[in-house]
Amino acid sequence: MTKRIIALLLCALMILTMIPVMAISTSAAGDGMWTTYRFASEYDDPDEEPDPNEEPSVYKPEPGYTYTSEGFTIVPADYTDTTPSMSVVSKDKQNIKDGIYLQFRIDDYSYDGGTGADQWICLSLTTEEKVAPGSTNYGGGWLTLIRGTGNGAGTSLPHLTDPATEDFGGTFNNKGSIAITAPLDDDGREIYTFEVTHNGTEYEMKVNGVVQPSATEATQLLDKLDANGDFYVGINVQAGVKNGTAALTILKYGTSEADATVPVGNDSKEPEENQMTIAPIEDASTIEANKPAILWTPETIKINGGNNCTFTVLGDNTWRVNATDTAVFMNFSPKRKWSYAGEDFPVFGIMFRNIWTEGGTLWYAAGDVMGAKDGCNFPVSIYDGEFYGEDEEYVFIPWDLTDLWEGRINTIRLDFAIEDEANREFDICFAGMFRSEDEAYAYAEEYLRTTTDVDPDATKEETVPETDPETDPETTPDGDATQAPEGGDATNAPETEAPKEGCGGIISFGAVAILSAAAAAVALKKKD
Repeated sequence: MTKRIIALLLCALMILTMIPVMAISTSAAGDGMWTTYRFASEYDDPDEEPDPNEEPSVYKPEPGYTYTSEGFTIVPADYTDTTPSMSVVSKDKQNIKDGIYLQFRIDDYSYDGGTGADQWICLSLTTEEKVAPGSTNYGGGWLTLIRGTGNGAGTSLPHLTDPATEDFGGTFNNKGSIAITAPLDDDGREIYTFEVTHNGTEYEMKVNGVVQPSATEATQLLDKLDANGDFYVGINVQAGVKNGTAALTILKYGTSEADATVPVGNDSKEPEENQMTIAPIEDASTIEANKPAILWTPETIKINGGNNCTFTVLGDNTWRVNATDTAVFMNFSPKRKWSYAGEDFPVFGIMFRNIWTEGGTLWYAAGDVMGAKDGCNFPVSIYDGEFYGEDEEYVFIPWDLTDLWEGRINTIRLDFAIEDEANREFDICFAGMFRSEDEAYAYAEEYLRTTTDVDPDATKEETVPETDPETDPETTPDGDATQAPEGGDATNAPETEAPKEGCGGIISFGAVAILSAAAAAVALKKKD
């Protein structure tokens, strides 16, 4: 009996002894201190209500992460049709006056063989968790730019921003160029260390053991951002290779090399779906006769006019356009999950109501051409179409792009000049891509019969005024170039490289002005 009691007491003692160990293990297995983001500039404006039907103007899918026996490991996103970029950031601010020792390994990286600014690894100490190095209003901080070609030979480029300004996240101010060596592991992967110490007066920083210059300026900047020394610690990666990849592992982290440990955590995140992936081109036979393959509607298609005009949805696929400038552009871009070939549907047709314009330019992008580009454009006029209604309030214009493009239909951009402020409000009834002009007209006239009080057979113009190419420079194929296309953001800016697939060379109009003053010769005569 005595032996049994002793045995029970020993068991109880063992259980009590294990409780602290179990508690410590459970605590240590909580969420880790690191997370991943896209660059801050790629998120929607927090002050604006996001439009669920619009893609971000700049977009990279957010990578995921997991914790392994080696440390905090990136799970790369699918960068098909885009270039890799990411931010790895501490979830909480760290007091960098206590010191930092950060060691990480580049697991995968698509080097382009050069040392240009489109490929870099940026170490950041910032006041905001989501950062965009080199961009304004995203935290700022002391940054080191590392460039290399994947063979362990890199360059450390410390960058500071003038602490007298508030634009801490602005243009990089290069403070030197220092050769560094990144040791390679057995698999040829580069390893970097970032060390920060504070001697009570100034910060000193090292990259792979190499002391970085401008400690005094860096200290002034950091103290202005946060005198206590509380900052988010981050690694930002940009690779300039389309369809490339990028990934890294944080191997150790601590206040010094002596106390740095392998990061642990039980949390993880799946990489974000790549919204830039383009769907395969659809079979043209699935589209009924006299129907558009792509119909730009408020629910399914992105329409963008930059800062030049606003669009209000009226219903029935109709927009009310309010122009805020004489130069009006409309950029029509299908969602990437709708893909049709320009060869199958070469006619762009648009129905306006109550428009008065002086003519302009049509830009077309297909295949490898993703936006407005010189050589992929030609002058247009409202008189290219057909007028309907007793007051000619409706006009439908189809433009045939046969032989001008090939590949997936990406974007149509339409530019007009509207000089009179009283006529800067008009409607877009619909816009779409059709097999032929005959089918486009058939759709337009059916639209009028079913949606309006207009009888297209009774009211359409029997003749359409024509312009004289000898007297109207806007219709001259070799007209002089006076202005490149302008837009509200980089997505709408013209590309400058040589035309690729998607911009045919059958007809060349040269670089046409967006809004030629000579187009005034074909101003629409609008009835009151």
